[in-house]
Amino acid sequence: MKKRILIVEDERIIAEDLKQTLETLGYSVSAIVASGEEAINAVAAQNPDLVLMDIVFKGEMDGIAAAAQIRSLFKIPVVFLSAYGDAQTLERAKVTEPFGYILKPFDNRELHINIEIALHKSRTEKRIEHLNAVLRAIRNVNQLITQEQECDRLIQRACDSLNQTRGYSKVWMALLDESNRVVQTAESRSGDYLHTLRELLEKGELTNCVRRALAQAAAVVIMDPSSACVDCPLAPQCQNRRVMITKLAYGGKTYGLLGVSLPAELTVDQEELELFEEVAEDLAFALYSIELRGERQRAAETLQASEALMRSLIESAPVGIGIIQHGKYIYVNPTWLKMLGYDQASEILGREVGSFTVSEHQERVRQIYLAKLAGHDVPSSSEIKVFKKTGQPFDILLKVASINYQGKPAILTFLIDVSAEKDLRAQLQQAQKLEAVGTLACGIAHDFNNILQAIQGGVEMLLLDINKDRPEYVELEQINRTSQKGAELIHRILTFTRKAESNPQAINLNDVIRISEKILARTIPRMIAIELQLARDLWTVNVDPGQLEQVLLNLAINARDAMPEGGKLTISTQNVTLDDQSGPNGLRAKPGDYALLSVSDTGFGMSPEVRERIFEPFYTTKELGKGTGLGLAMVYGVVQSHAGYITCDSEPGQGTTFRIYLPALAQAQEVVESRKEQILTIPWQGTETILLVDDEEILRDLGRRMLERFGYRVITAGSGEEALEIFKERSSDIDLVLLDLSMPGIGGIKCLKELIRLQPQARVLVSSGYADTAVNKQVLQAGARGVIHKPYRLKHLHETLREILDQ
Repeated sequence: MKKRILIVEDERIIAEDLKQTLETLGYSVSAIVASGEEAINAVAAQNPDLVLMDIVFKGEMDGIAAAAQIRSLFKIPVVFLSAYGDAQTLERAKVTEPFGYILKPFDNRELHINIEIALHKSRTEKRIEHLNAVLRAIRNVNQLITQEQECDRLIQRACDSLNQTRGYSKVWMALLDESNRVVQTAESRSGDYLHTLRELLEKGELTNCVRRALAQAAAVVIMDPSSACVDCPLAPQCQNRRVMITKLAYGGKTYGLLGVSLPAELTVDQEELELFEEVAEDLAFALYSIELRGERQRAAETLQASEALMRSLIESAPVGIGIIQHGKYIYVNPTWLKMLGYDQASEILGREVGSFTVSEHQERVRQIYLAKLAGHDVPSSSEIKVFKKTGQPFDILLKVASINYQGKPAILTFLIDVSAEKDLRAQLQQAQKLEAVGTLACGIAHDFNNILQAIQGGVEMLLLDINKDRPEYVELEQINRTSQKGAELIHRILTFTRKAESNPQAINLNDVIRISEKILARTIPRMIAIELQLARDLWTVNVDPGQLEQVLLNLAINARDAMPEGGKLTISTQNVTLDDQSGPNGLRAKPGDYALLSVSDTGFGMSPEVRERIFEPFYTTKELGKGTGLGLAMVYGVVQSHAGYITCDSEPGQGTTFRIYLPALAQAQEVVESRKEQILTIPWQGTETILLVDDEEILRDLGRRMLERFGYRVITAGSGEEALEIFKERSSDIDLVLLDLSMPGIGGIKCLKELIRLQPQARVLVSSGYADTAVNKQVLQAGARGVIHKPYRLKHLHETLREILDQ
């Protein structure tokens, strides 16, 4: 491309001649002007490559003044053409830093040499200026790297800086994802160039220059985009430009692209490329640094969130967590404090390992700590006993783990309160024992009660026929009382195993206690004083009065045996409300209102070993023959069957106190009056016909004689099958069936159901050696009019018969 030269000459002939000469030398004349003002305007409009300037011409502004402004405003090289060579003119011309000074007249060779030197000098100057601008841009970018923490601001300010320092005429950057799709862009000036490029990159379409830049390490240089990029949609916007594109890569990762354009007159040499690539490397490192800072910040935030979560988990953990270092506690969580009854961690920190453990477990805990600290295997968990701030001991499960805390070895401890679990285990064991005894009791109750029925019934029949004055009468009464004690023993066994039938009623404990006091006064020696401390307005409870009397009697008998030389028995009541925290003596009860019954003595008390076993069936500390070991087991069973709780406080030499918590009724109910002895008013003789069914011949014969003694007509059957045959034939003659429950063959239940099927209105009284409540309900639901339990008294049998027959 020809270099364009502006001629400033007021002599037209000289100007035209000069134009012809320049064209002959291969240059292009952009214009001919005749004054300084016109020269400045022409340069502004045409941007020539060089100005040939005369010094003296008409007008207010001479050539030197015009050259000074052109040099200052447009950086266009000026070569003076003048006939004046005096010192003064030369000194003035030097100030404008001309690119040449040719004295007229001159020949073509001289003119050509001066023009070429001026153009070369101009290019060199622009080159140096451009490189200096690039260096300033690099410095500015490096400053930006230390200032900017966000990618979008960094790339935008970098584009602006590279452009404003006049290093590059157009600058753009595009950040790409791993699929080379554009994520973010920035450019130094507005226009459609980057918009078009962005659209292509978003579609995944890569221009040839972009594809090459991403594929190679060195920058891509396009000296003439108009010819090299014919098919590129960006080519029209790169006319008369040099274009450089390189990828922004650091550490093996490509972050994006950097593209710049330069004026066409600037040559892109190795130095230019190195500076451009240096800018790209610095920007890539900056992007890497921002990414790294972001990752570190995210990692820090994640770590902070993780630590906060871990802290929250530890602080809210339902188990006690502590850290021991150098043999001392350095951290405990709130649950740890609450578990041991402390308010502040400062009360714990600094205290030695084992300092909260009961003395017999301290050495064991220290050995676990030392072994784990040394890297040895220790049990995964250990059950130990610790004590609260109040001094109350309780059981925990201790687990330990080795950790590194603040760069030093430490032991992480976990405390789990197993007091409730141990209580539940003890209750389960007690329940299992009761269940085992209950199963045994039910197994023998029927046979044993049948035996007692034969003895007791036979003795009562004999007593009816013997005069009270005869010596045999006393002996028979003794046998009768002994058989009744045997029946009571069976009933007590069934009671504490919850196999005996219960009849709970809304009562006031004070009423039962006052009645029981009269019995106790006759049972307990006079050297033991009985004191009642009964609360007024005591809450009503739902209990079986008879079973409660038995509870009081058993506790009083135990108190009597604990005070062989006399003492005081205190029975007290009061209203209490238990919350969700442990009650007195570590009691873990359902929160609510309770009526508390306390029975205390001043006896010799119990050791902890004895106290732990007092509710076990058949456990006794009394001499052989003086205790069955069922009294307190029965008490425990009765209390449990009424959804209550019982505790025992006792120390050797300090006496014993039993506390029974019975749930108060939610609403006041009419209290059942205490039982009173009823006078028998039923006629003694009967006239009806009774079918007696029993597989035991001795009981069948005894029952027949008893019923006949009452005046009844009796038909007997030895099995359920025989009873059904008789009933089918003589049902109209039979007024009542007295049916044994446990018999071979079809048994009592099936026989009962068949009798009711044959005659729905049949009166059937079931006689059973069992006292199981479930069995009683079953026979009543099957249609029986009543159930009488063996061994029964003659009077009770007759009363029951009359009650059913007279309905």
